Amino acid sequence: MQAADEKIFENVALRYFSSEKEVTDVLGGYAHNRQNKHILFQDGNGYDFGFFEVNSVKRIGNMKIWGEALYATGKKYDVKYNETSDYLLLYPYITSDSIGGDMETKKYHFIGGLSYRKNGWIVGVKGVYDAGNQYRDIDPRPRNITSSLNLDMALAYNLINETFIGINVSGLKYKQTNHIIFYNDLGVPDVLHFTGLGTDYYRFRGSNYDNYYNGYQGKATLDLYSLTNDKIIFATAGIRYFTFEKIISSLNELPMAKVRENELFAEAGIQKNDLYRKGISFSANLKLRNGDENIFDDAANNVYPLIETLNFYKHNNYNAKLNGFIGTEHKTYSWILALNCGIENDIETYKSPVKEQNFTNLIAGMNFNFTSRISKITSIEFCVSGEYNKNLSSFSSLSGSVIWEEPFIRYFEFRTSGYFSFNPAFKLLFRINEKLAMLVKTNYNHLGNNEIKSRNLNTAIGFEF
Repeated sequence: MQAADEKIFENVALRYFSSEKEVTDVLGGYAHNRQNKHILFQDGNGYDFGFFEVNSVKRIGNMKIWGEALYATGKKYDVKYNETSDYLLLYPYITSDSIGGDMETKKYHFIGGLSYRKNGWIVGVKGVYDAGNQYRDIDPRPRNITSSLNLDMALAYNLINETFIGINVSGLKYKQTNHIIFYNDLGVPDVLHFTGLGTDYYRFRGSNYDNYYNGYQGKATLDLYSLTNDKIIFATAGIRYFTFEKIISSLNELPMAKVRENELFAEAGIQKNDLYRKGISFSANLKLRNGDENIFDDAANNVYPLIETLNFYKHNNYNAKLNGFIGTEHKTYSWILALNCGIENDIETYKSPVKEQNFTNLIAGMNFNFTSRISKITSIEFCVSGEYNKNLSSFSSLSGSVIWEEPFIRYFEFRTSGYFSFNPAFKLLFRINEKLAMLVKTNYNHLGNNEIKSRNLNTAIGFEF
C-alpha cells in the first residue's frame, strides 16, 4: 500500500529514494467485472480481459532503473451512449448512437525510467507509451485507435543534510481516430456528437461517422523531500494543463469543439520511524474543465466558416483529504494501518439549454496491509481496504424527458446514494531457489449501494526474480 510519502516519488528524480523491492515480476492473468446495473453507461457494465505484464526495478551503483510492459485483450460489455474510447478523458465531446453494444478491446502499455545521483544532484527521466484498439463486428461498427506518449524530466538538488528540492516537468501527446460503419440495408440510427449532460450538436447529427481527437498536456511540480535517520518530511505542489480538440473528418476536418482543463494540486506530510512507523499528510486538488463549441455559418464549397466560439460546458471538482498511518516492521512480519477522511465537491453545468448537476460528499476510508514470511521459502501478503462516500448535499435539473439524459441521471444517482467499496487482496510468494520465486496474486473489489453492485476479480500467476 502507499505510505504517506509515496506521492512525492511521482517526481522521477526523487524516486531514487523509494523503498520498492528491486525485483522483476513476469505475470499472466485474468480480470473480470460484472455490474447488475450500469454505473457509467458509457463505459459498459462489465469486462473480461486476459493480460500479460512485466515489471522490473533495479539499482546499479548510483542509478535506479525501472520499467513496465503490459498487453491486455478482451471485451467490454454493453457499452451505451458512446462509441468513443477513453470516455473519462474525452467527455463531454464523444460520438454516440442509440444502440451501442459489446466492444472488443486491446491495450498496450510501456514505461521506462531512471534516476541517477551524482554528488548533490539527482536527475530523472521517464517515458510512458499507451496504445489501444476498440471495435465491434456488428452494427454499429466503430473502430477506434488510440495512442499517447508522455515524457517526464526531473532534477533534484541536495540543499543540506539530505534535504532535496526538486522539479518535475512532463508533456503528453494524445491522439484517437474514430470510424463507424453500418452494413444494415434497412436503415441506420443517427450518429450524435454529444456536447454535455445529454445535449448534442444537432446541426451535425446524422451520418458524420469519421472523427479524430488531438490532445496535449503539460504538467509541472515543485517538490521538497527531507530524509533523516528517523524522520521524513515532504511537500509537493503542481499544476497541470490538458486540452484536446474534436474534429469531424467527414465534414472537411471541421473543428467542432475543444476542452481546456486546468488542475492545481498539493500535498504535504511528515513520517517518523522509531519503534512504530507513523505519519500524517494532507492533500488538496482543484480541477476546472471547460468545453468550447465552435459556431459555423452555412457551408460554401464544403467549408464551414467559423463565426464564433462559445463556452457552453463546465465541470469543476474540488477535494481535500487527511491521511494518517501507523505500522511496524519485524524480522519475519510487518503491518501498516492507514486511515483517511476527506470531502469532495463536484459541479457540472451546461449553458443552453440550462442544465446542472452538483453534489458534495464526505469520504472515509481505511487500508490494512500485513506481510509475513511463513518459512524460508514462503511468504504471504494480505491487504484489505474500504471506502464509504456519504452525500451531504446534491442538486440536479435533469428530468429524464430526453433519452440522452439517462446515463447522466444514473451516474449522478449512484454518486449521491451513499456508496461503498471493499477490496481484499492476497499475494503468495513461493521461493524455488535463491534467485527465482513463483508468485500468485489475486484481488477482489466490491463497489455499490443498495441497488447497484459492481464486482471485480483480478488474478495473476508468474515468477519473480
